[in-house]
Amino acid sequence: MVRMDFHIHSSYSDDSSLTVGEIVEFALQRRLQAVGIVDHVRMTAPWLAEREAEIRTLRARLGRRIDIFSGLEAKVLDSEGALNLSRGAAGSVDFVVGSIHGLPPNVLKGLQKSGPASLIGWWQDVISSLAQKEEVRVLGHPDRLLLDYEIRVPADTLADLTRVILSSHAFVEMNLPKAYATQPLLTTLIKTGARNIIFASDAHDMKGLRSAHEDVSAVCNRAVYAGNRRLRTVLAGKTSKKKHDPTISTSGP
Repeated sequence: MVRMDFHIHSSYSDDSSLTVGEIVEFALQRRLQAVGIVDHVRMTAPWLAEREAEIRTLRARLGRRIDIFSGLEAKVLDSEGALNLSRGAAGSVDFVVGSIHGLPPNVLKGLQKSGPASLIGWWQDVISSLAQKEEVRVLGHPDRLLLDYEIRVPADTLADLTRVILSSHAFVEMNLPKAYATQPLLTTLIKTGARNIIFASDAHDMKGLRSAHEDVSAVCNRAVYAGNRRLRTVLAGKTSKKKHDPTISTSGP
């Protein structure tokens, strides 16, 4: 059983039915030590201040029973890893998840014209850029694009990308525990003994949340153990700093 989940969407995301309270109640019932409430963000996020206030209230009420972290999931806009995210929003939360959600038109056209090779190069550039971005702490489901398009990545490409990630401050999500063996980057990282893999269900409803936590195998549990503990420590330190530093925004963008 994993003891932490760093990517659960609340109803502040337009595609989730889970309230912040329901997420925390689930986490308490499962005896999780830490939970990350992560919602989709764009350049504007008028709901952010309200969500952060709700999270602070729960933190105050629950104390040390559980660590509740606030996050945003921002989608990639181009091959440079630019994110659909304002600096103010990034500074208002504990961490940012950088994710590929769909393909830019020019990349999609290249895929149709030149085949998988064009997509592999773009994917490698984007993941490398995200891993080195100061504001990005977590790489969101980095293998999902490859699964969607059934693309095989050369071993040397995976090795190069693994070196970039391991030399960065980024953590990598495991959020398809049943299918982890089909995810080439994730399995490559596991083979190296990487200590930056975290469990992140990426759940949008209660059924998906329960299913994700029931699917975790012993292999997956071992893979995320060190990364979960490391990320919890990093975020707990950042949360503590926010409490004592009045220059850090907690009111949204």
